Amino acid sequence: HSFRLMANYSSVTFMIIVAAQLRFKTDAVVIGTFLSSAAITYFYAGSRLVDYAGEVVSSLAQIFVPMSSQSDAAGNMDRLRKIFVAGNRACAFTILPITAALVILGKSIIQVWVGKKYVAQGYPVLLVLIFPYTLMLIQAASSRILFGMGRHGKLAVVTLIEGAANLMLSILLVRPYGIIGDALGTAIPLA
Repeated sequence: HSFRLMANYSSVTFMIIVAAQLRFKTDAVVIGTFLSSAAITYFYAGSRLVDYAGEVVSSLAQIFVPMSSQSDAAGNMDRLRKIFVAGNRACAFTILPITAALVILGKSIIQVWVGKKYVAQGYPVLLVLIFPYTLMLIQAASSRILFGMGRHGKLAVVTLIEGAANLMLSILLVRPYGIIGDALGTAIPLA
């Protein structure tokens, strides 16, 4: 019985990991296939800053897995609600200033980081991606609470659908709109 529970939890988690790869790691393949390898660098000049912001919040949100697991095991739904509200509030208070800083200082950061020639294409990618990422990261504690409760099955299905939609939209939009099209292919399902 325990092995079956672990296998089920692990397989659902694996589905989410695969879906996350579809959501966030296929851009280079799409851009490289349909545009050029040089275009990947312009895309990553903007998207990588968004990834860095996400890593800060995702690391913060990890603490809510054991907290929610403990509360769920004890049957303490009131504490789970408090973790949900406080966790998402903490994530929001963390990502919102980072988002504001990236919107305001993004051009300067890209220029200092990779050079002035990457600003014209990298900054619009940053803008297209930062807002849906921010919406996702504001509620980063929610998914961690589902993991802690072992109720992340529906999250896996939704994330897989989103990942497939991301890949399809990126392929459809990259030719007519270039790297901005690929960013839109990521942003639309994410929003």
